[in-house]
Amino acid sequence: MIEIDGSWGEGGGQILRASLSLATLRGVSVRIRNIRASRPNPGLAPQHLAVLKAFKEIFSGSLQGAYIGSKTVVFTPGEVRGGRYVVDIGTAGSTTLLAHALLPALLRSEKDVQVILRGGTDTRWAPTWIHFSEVFLYTLRRAGYSVEAEVRRRGFYPRGGGEIVVSVNPPHSPRPLSMTSPGEVKEVRVYSYTQGIGRDVAKRMAHSAEEFFKGFNVRSVVEEGRGVSPGAVID
Repeated sequence: MIEIDGSWGEGGGQILRASLSLATLRGVSVRIRNIRASRPNPGLAPQHLAVLKAFKEIFSGSLQGAYIGSKTVVFTPGEVRGGRYVVDIGTAGSTTLLAHALLPALLRSEKDVQVILRGGTDTRWAPTWIHFSEVFLYTLRRAGYSVEAEVRRRGFYPRGGGEIVVSVNPPHSPRPLSMTSPGEVKEVRVYSYTQGIGRDVAKRMAHSAEEFFKGFNVRSVVEEGRGVSPGAVID
Protein backbone atom coordinates (compact mmCIF):
# COMPACT_ATOMS: atom_id res chain seq x y z
CA MET A 1 0.00 0.00 0.00
CA ILE A 2 1.24 3.47 -0.90
CA GLU A 3 1.08 6.15 1.82
CA ILE A 4 0.36 9.74 0.77
CA ASP A 5 0.63 12.78 3.05
CA GLY A 6 -2.18 15.10 1.96
CA SER A 7 -0.60 18.08 3.73
CA TRP A 8 2.32 18.16 1.30
CA GLY A 9 2.79 21.29 -0.82
CA GLU A 10 -0.36 23.38 -1.02
CA GLY A 11 -2.21 20.68 0.91
CA GLY A 12 -5.43 20.83 -1.10
CA GLY A 13 -7.81 18.51 -2.90
CA GLN A 14 -5.58 18.00 -5.92
CA ILE A 15 -3.35 15.64 -3.92
CA LEU A 16 -6.39 13.46 -3.27
CA ARG A 17 -7.51 13.46 -6.91
CA ALA A 18 -4.04 12.76 -8.31
CA SER A 19 -3.41 9.98 -5.78
CA LEU A 20 -6.65 8.20 -6.68
CA SER A 21 -5.91 8.52 -10.39
CA LEU A 22 -2.34 7.21 -10.18
CA ALA A 23 -3.27 4.41 -7.77
CA THR A 24 -5.96 3.25 -10.19
CA LEU A 25 -3.53 3.35 -13.11
CA ARG A 26 -1.00 1.24 -11.18
CA GLY A 27 -3.59 -1.05 -9.62
CA VAL A 28 -2.33 -0.50 -6.07
CA SER A 29 -3.99 0.46 -2.79
CA VAL A 30 -3.42 3.96 -1.45
CA ARG A 31 -3.84 5.49 2.00
CA ILE A 32 -4.17 9.27 2.00
CA ARG A 33 -3.88 11.05 5.35
CA ASN A 34 -3.98 14.70 6.43
CA ILE A 35 -6.44 15.40 3.62
CA ARG A 36 -6.69 19.12 2.82
CA ALA A 37 -4.70 19.88 5.96
CA SER A 38 -3.81 23.37 4.74
CA ARG A 39 -7.40 24.45 4.17
CA PRO A 40 -9.53 26.45 6.65
CA ASN A 41 -11.96 23.49 6.76
CA PRO A 42 -9.67 20.44 6.49
CA GLY A 43 -10.89 16.99 5.57
CA LEU A 44 -13.26 15.83 2.85
CA ALA A 45 -15.76 18.35 1.47
CA PRO A 46 -18.75 17.23 -0.63
CA GLN A 47 -16.88 17.55 -3.94
CA HIS A 48 -14.03 15.36 -2.67
CA LEU A 49 -16.44 12.77 -1.34
CA ALA A 50 -18.04 12.68 -4.80
CA VAL A 51 -14.61 12.00 -6.34
CA LEU A 52 -14.04 9.06 -4.00
CA LYS A 53 -17.46 7.55 -4.65
CA ALA A 54 -16.97 7.95 -8.40
CA PHE A 55 -13.68 6.03 -8.30
CA LYS A 56 -15.25 3.32 -6.15
CA GLU A 57 -18.19 2.81 -8.50
CA ILE A 58 -16.51 3.18 -11.88
CA PHE A 59 -13.40 1.17 -11.04
CA SER A 60 -15.02 -1.50 -8.83
CA GLY A 61 -12.96 -0.35 -5.87
CA SER A 62 -13.18 -0.63 -2.10
CA LEU A 63 -13.18 2.46 0.09
CA GLN A 64 -12.69 3.23 3.77
CA GLY A 65 -13.08 6.51 5.64
CA ALA A 66 -15.28 8.22 3.05
CA TYR A 67 -17.41 10.78 4.92
CA ILE A 68 -17.60 14.56 5.16
CA GLY A 69 -14.73 15.88 7.28
CA SER A 70 -12.68 12.69 7.11
CA LYS A 71 -8.93 13.32 7.06
CA THR A 72 -7.84 9.77 6.14
CA VAL A 73 -9.12 7.45 3.42
CA VAL A 74 -8.00 4.11 2.01
CA PHE A 75 -8.81 3.20 -1.60
CA THR A 76 -8.16 -0.08 -3.40
CA PRO A 77 -8.96 0.01 -7.14
CA GLY A 78 -10.48 -2.86 -9.07
CA GLU A 79 -10.97 -3.39 -12.79
CA VAL A 80 -11.56 -0.57 -15.23
CA ARG A 81 -15.10 -1.19 -16.42
CA GLY A 82 -17.17 0.06 -19.30
CA GLY A 83 -20.72 1.37 -19.04
CA ARG A 84 -22.63 4.52 -18.20
CA TYR A 85 -22.24 6.34 -14.89
CA VAL A 86 -23.74 9.43 -13.27
CA VAL A 87 -21.79 11.42 -10.67
CA ASP A 88 -23.64 14.28 -8.97
CA ILE A 89 -21.31 16.40 -6.85
CA GLY A 90 -24.34 18.11 -5.31
CA THR A 91 -22.63 21.52 -5.10
CA ALA A 92 -20.73 23.82 -7.47
CA GLY A 93 -17.68 21.57 -7.08
CA SER A 94 -15.74 21.36 -10.32
CA THR A 95 -16.82 18.76 -12.88
CA THR A 96 -13.71 19.46 -14.95
CA LEU A 97 -11.35 18.67 -12.07
CA LEU A 98 -13.24 15.43 -11.49
CA ALA A 99 -12.98 14.58 -15.19
CA HIS A 100 -9.24 15.30 -15.09
CA ALA A 101 -8.85 12.77 -12.28
CA LEU A 102 -10.98 10.06 -13.91
CA LEU A 103 -9.73 10.22 -17.48
CA PRO A 104 -6.21 8.71 -17.16
CA ALA A 105 -7.69 5.48 -15.81
CA LEU A 106 -10.78 5.61 -18.04
CA LEU A 107 -8.53 5.64 -21.10
CA ARG A 108 -7.39 2.12 -20.14
CA SER A 109 -10.90 0.72 -20.54
CA GLU A 110 -11.35 -1.74 -23.38
CA LYS A 111 -15.07 -0.95 -23.49
CA ASP A 112 -16.98 2.26 -24.15
CA VAL A 113 -17.46 4.41 -21.06
CA GLN A 114 -19.79 7.37 -20.61
CA VAL A 115 -19.68 9.47 -17.44
CA ILE A 116 -22.23 12.20 -16.72
CA LEU A 117 -20.85 14.73 -14.24
CA ARG A 118 -23.07 17.26 -12.46
CA GLY A 119 -21.85 20.28 -10.51
CA GLY A 120 -19.88 23.39 -11.45
CA THR A 121 -18.49 23.84 -14.95
CA ASP A 122 -16.90 27.28 -14.60
CA THR A 123 -15.66 27.88 -11.08
CA ARG A 124 -12.70 29.48 -9.33
CA TRP A 125 -9.42 27.54 -9.04
CA ALA A 126 -10.48 25.02 -11.69
CA PRO A 127 -10.29 24.66 -15.49
CA THR A 128 -13.26 26.21 -17.25
CA TRP A 129 -15.45 24.13 -19.53
CA ILE A 130 -13.90 25.75 -22.63
CA HIS A 131 -10.35 25.06 -21.45
CA PHE A 132 -11.27 21.45 -20.68
CA SER A 133 -12.94 20.84 -24.05
CA GLU A 134 -10.87 23.01 -26.38
CA VAL A 135 -7.40 22.56 -24.84
CA PHE A 136 -7.21 19.46 -22.62
CA LEU A 137 -9.37 17.11 -24.70
CA TYR A 138 -7.97 18.50 -27.94
CA THR A 139 -4.49 17.57 -26.72
CA LEU A 140 -5.60 14.06 -25.73
CA ARG A 141 -7.08 13.53 -29.19
CA ARG A 142 -3.86 14.73 -30.81
CA ALA A 143 -2.08 12.09 -28.73
CA GLY A 144 -4.31 9.42 -30.27
CA TYR A 145 -7.04 8.95 -27.67
CA SER A 146 -10.69 8.65 -28.63
CA VAL A 147 -12.47 10.88 -26.12
CA GLU A 148 -15.31 13.35 -26.52
CA ALA A 149 -17.29 15.63 -24.23
CA GLU A 150 -20.32 17.87 -24.37
CA VAL A 151 -21.81 20.41 -22.00
CA ARG A 152 -25.55 20.21 -21.42
CA ARG A 153 -25.78 22.95 -18.81
CA ARG A 154 -23.26 25.39 -17.39
CA GLY A 155 -22.88 25.57 -13.61
CA PHE A 156 -21.67 28.48 -11.49
CA TYR A 157 -21.16 29.10 -7.77
CA PRO A 158 -22.95 28.72 -5.41
CA ARG A 159 -25.49 26.12 -6.58
CA GLY A 160 -23.74 24.56 -9.55
CA GLY A 161 -26.37 22.73 -11.56
CA GLY A 162 -24.11 22.20 -14.57
CA GLU A 163 -23.81 18.95 -16.47
CA ILE A 164 -21.12 17.61 -18.78
CA VAL A 165 -20.90 14.25 -20.52
CA VAL A 166 -17.51 12.60 -21.09
CA SER A 167 -17.31 9.64 -23.48
CA VAL A 168 -14.33 7.33 -23.96
CA ASN A 169 -14.58 5.09 -27.02
CA PRO A 170 -11.71 2.63 -27.54
CA PRO A 171 -9.69 1.43 -29.31
CA HIS A 172 -7.12 4.19 -29.00
CA SER A 173 -3.98 4.78 -31.05
CA PRO A 174 -1.52 6.41 -28.63
CA ARG A 175 1.32 8.28 -30.29
CA PRO A 176 4.09 10.62 -29.14
CA LEU A 177 3.15 14.27 -28.93
CA SER A 178 5.84 16.92 -29.29
CA MET A 179 5.00 20.50 -28.35
CA THR A 180 8.38 22.20 -28.15
CA SER A 181 7.47 25.31 -30.15
CA PRO A 182 4.40 27.55 -29.78
CA GLY A 183 4.17 28.04 -33.54
CA GLU A 184 2.52 30.94 -35.33
CA VAL A 185 -0.68 32.50 -34.01
CA LYS A 186 -3.21 32.06 -36.82
CA GLU A 187 -6.36 32.92 -34.92
CA VAL A 188 -7.46 34.06 -31.46
CA ARG A 189 -10.74 32.54 -30.34
CA VAL A 190 -12.78 34.29 -27.67
CA TYR A 191 -15.59 32.44 -25.89
CA SER A 192 -17.83 34.70 -23.82
CA TYR A 193 -20.74 33.21 -21.89
CA THR A 194 -23.29 34.51 -19.38
CA GLN A 195 -26.38 33.19 -17.68
CA GLY A 196 -28.87 35.07 -15.58
CA ILE A 197 -27.21 38.47 -16.05
CA GLY A 198 -27.99 39.33 -19.68
CA ARG A 199 -26.37 38.81 -23.06
CA ASP A 200 -25.06 42.39 -23.09
CA VAL A 201 -22.50 41.43 -20.44
CA ALA A 202 -21.17 38.66 -22.67
CA LYS A 203 -20.97 41.09 -25.59
CA ARG A 204 -19.02 43.63 -23.54
CA MET A 205 -16.58 41.00 -22.32
CA ALA A 206 -16.00 39.78 -25.86
CA HIS A 207 -15.51 43.35 -27.10
CA SER A 208 -12.89 44.02 -24.42
CA ALA A 209 -11.03 40.86 -25.43
CA GLU A 210 -11.17 41.87 -29.10
CA GLU A 211 -9.67 45.25 -28.21
CA PHE A 212 -6.92 43.57 -26.21
CA PHE A 213 -6.02 41.30 -29.15
CA LYS A 214 -6.30 44.03 -31.78
CA GLY A 215 -4.01 43.21 -34.68
CA PHE A 216 -4.75 39.48 -34.52
CA ASN A 217 -7.37 37.52 -36.41
CA VAL A 218 -10.01 37.32 -33.65
CA ARG A 219 -13.13 35.15 -33.76
CA SER A 220 -15.61 35.64 -30.93
CA VAL A 221 -18.39 33.32 -29.80
CA VAL A 222 -20.97 35.05 -27.60
CA GLU A 223 -23.54 32.89 -25.81
CA GLU A 224 -26.20 33.24 -23.15
CA GLY A 225 -27.81 30.38 -21.28
CA ARG A 226 -29.99 29.50 -18.33
CA GLY A 227 -29.00 27.92 -15.06
CA VAL A 228 -29.68 27.79 -11.33
CA SER A 229 -26.92 30.30 -10.49
CA PRO A 230 -26.04 33.45 -12.43
CA GLY A 231 -22.52 33.81 -13.73
CA ALA A 232 -20.16 34.87 -16.48
CA VAL A 233 -16.98 33.45 -17.96
CA ILE A 234 -14.63 34.37 -20.78
CA ASP A 235 -11.91 32.21 -22.33
